[in-house]
Amino acid sequence: MAKIKNNDSKRIKDLIKKVRVLAERGEKNERDVAKVKLAELMEKYQLTKFEESKSKKRSFKLIDFCDCKTIMVHCILDTNATTTIDGSLQKKELYCNLTDEEYVNVCEKFNHYYPEFVNQREAFMKAFILTNDLGIVDGECETQEEDINNIKNMMQNVRATNYKSNKLLQE
Repeated sequence: MAKIKNNDSKRIKDLIKKVRVLAERGEKNERDVAKVKLAELMEKYQLTKFEESKSKKRSFKLIDFCDCKTIMVHCILDTNATTTIDGSLQKKELYCNLTDEEYVNVCEKFNHYYPEFVNQREAFMKAFILTNDLGIVDGECETQEEDINNIKNMMQNVRATNYKSNKLLQE
């Protein structure tokens, strides 16, 4: 899977388009440099061609088929709500049809939201243990004021959110 860090997909898409135009129409030296740069970008984002409107089957290899799958499914659906998502539990993979731009969008979203989810899950776990006094001896567990406020905000957002059912998330 492409690792897109702190970039937006529109910027990546625009960059690939511009470099491709230079590779096709630039002066001799520009074309040569642009072809090398285009090959590097295509390899970096694991693209064979950058076709804006043509959809093709994409594969997402996941580290687990639980939380990781849930976040990936939502990133895919947020990018393309009409795509059909299939998966392989044994291979821990998801499959769907996406354009190159959508694929870059999904990768970008996942690389942003999954680490954030892990951080918030740890805060939730800490709050759950503290709330239920599970194996905590008085004074043993220090909780920062910032952590407490983050947990409170997270719980308020959960209460205010409506959830839609999705058959892929019920496995």
